[in-house]
Amino acid sequence: MIKMYNAEECQPVKPSGLSSAELDARNTTLDELIEHFRIMSDQFGGGPVMESASNRLAHVSAALSCLEDSLFYVRMYRSTDNTGEGEKRRQQLIDDSEFIINLIRKGGLYP
Repeated sequence: MIKMYNAEECQPVKPSGLSSAELDARNTTLDELIEHFRIMSDQFGGGPVMESASNRLAHVSAALSCLEDSLFYVRMYRSTDNTGEGEKRRQQLIDDSEFIINLIRKGGLYP
């Protein structure tokens, strides 16, 4: 089953007992996170797991770029649906996709 996300369902989580440094770490951008994994792998000999995590995150970043490009073309497409329901659904999918892309690229929903 595929879960369709709704931006309204994704509310900020207010974890208790976390320091401001821990909250900041949760809001690390995707590019910063990739770089941190690379640095840690180099400095601490994190080995294949750290390198693999960095590579996987780089793949996520590339996938997000493809999704953003696809959204550009979806925005250009105009539905022939006369009821307007297809257009509403299309716009909701665009909004949800943009929200999730932003969430992954810029970090969590933490204050």
